[in-house]
Amino acid sequence: RYHNTLEYLPPETYMAENSEWYAQYSENPVKNVNVHQLCYTAHGNEEKYNAMVDAMAAACIEELKVNTTLPVMTITQEDNREFCTCDACEAGNRKYGGNLSGNMWLFHLDVVRKINAWLDENQPGRKDTLRICMFAYHNYQEAPAYKDENGEWKAYEGMDATKDPSVSNAAIMYATSSGDFLHGLNRDEYNKKTKNAMLSWKVCTNHSGIWMYQTNYMDYLIPTDTFNYQENYKLCLDFGAKWIFDQGQQDNQNSSGFNDFKLYLNSKLQWNVDLDTDELTKKYFNAMYGPAADIMYEYFLAQRAHMQTLPPSDIEDSMTSSMNFPYNVVKQWIGYTERAYKAIEGLKESNPEYYQLCYDHICVESITARYLLIAMHEGAISPEQLAREKASFKEDVLRLNFTEYAQHLNMTDMVKDW
Repeated sequence: RYHNTLEYLPPETYMAENSEWYAQYSENPVKNVNVHQLCYTAHGNEEKYNAMVDAMAAACIEELKVNTTLPVMTITQEDNREFCTCDACEAGNRKYGGNLSGNMWLFHLDVVRKINAWLDENQPGRKDTLRICMFAYHNYQEAPAYKDENGEWKAYEGMDATKDPSVSNAAIMYATSSGDFLHGLNRDEYNKKTKNAMLSWKVCTNHSGIWMYQTNYMDYLIPTDTFNYQENYKLCLDFGAKWIFDQGQQDNQNSSGFNDFKLYLNSKLQWNVDLDTDELTKKYFNAMYGPAADIMYEYFLAQRAHMQTLPPSDIEDSMTSSMNFPYNVVKQWIGYTERAYKAIEGLKESNPEYYQLCYDHICVESITARYLLIAMHEGAISPEQLAREKASFKEDVLRLNFTEYAQHLNMTDMVKDW
């Protein structure tokens, strides 16, 4: 579970008597609260704060009673960029170097302390195997830490769980959502802030995971060059990450832009970051495309080369424009798949089953270019060709089970009138 703080403390249950538990906007009156996030200081009311800690811990304990083998419990803020701006939260932000994570991490540690006290009494030994995880995400990415005069990271007072046995299992999941996901995390010209924010958490906890991103959630059908897995995973290993979630198009049953290749690399490199990626690449393309492997590899390299010419982007930037994907580029990409179909033609009679597999794999990778042609360059082709392109595109995405064209947006809705 994630983005679950309001599941644990639902406003409909607690708001009437505990409005201090919920965040407020600075432009609204104090009585006007925003139920998109918690207020991690309870508006400076110590009694209400203690009650909120108790309520959160109690809700978590109820889950631990049911899930007796749960290895990781998450207490993670909601999926938006809102945060409380009450006076107490603002004071805490200043105290912790302007980092909004300080108030939340302090609350998290207080909740973990309560949970661990219960575990020690009721489930002895479980604290050693359970990790209780906070989400370092959006506005809360930077740790409550600072660099000293020697350039070394130091946690602010009360924020170092590595030296406090009562919260030794407190963990964070660091999300790279604000980074330029088209370039490696080690590339300081693009991702210095994101990398430093990630590294800053090392002085606050011994237990960390990384939530990374490998697609553009505004448009699943455009390619995204997030194939720098080896570089990123090596950094995660140096960081001390115990687990990685590299989020792709998990809600889409099929996808273009060589996304299946991403999944293949993930499945290999997350277990061993030192594998030979050239060997992995050769194995994948030969298996997927047979006689068309070399052509499809050319196509793959052409997509990557073009994506590197585009401006920096994060996971929520819309990249869908004819400026980013000119007509001549789209036509070149379509040409690669047309050549690939010809390369497998000999399999049609000699091995029809293998031919169909290779054909479908090529067809999957044609979807990106065909979509770009229809969506951005309809004026470059005749109305008759546009109609044919839409009809064949619709047939193929439905046959190949492309279920979404963007996060939470159904493919059948997009093509129903095509």
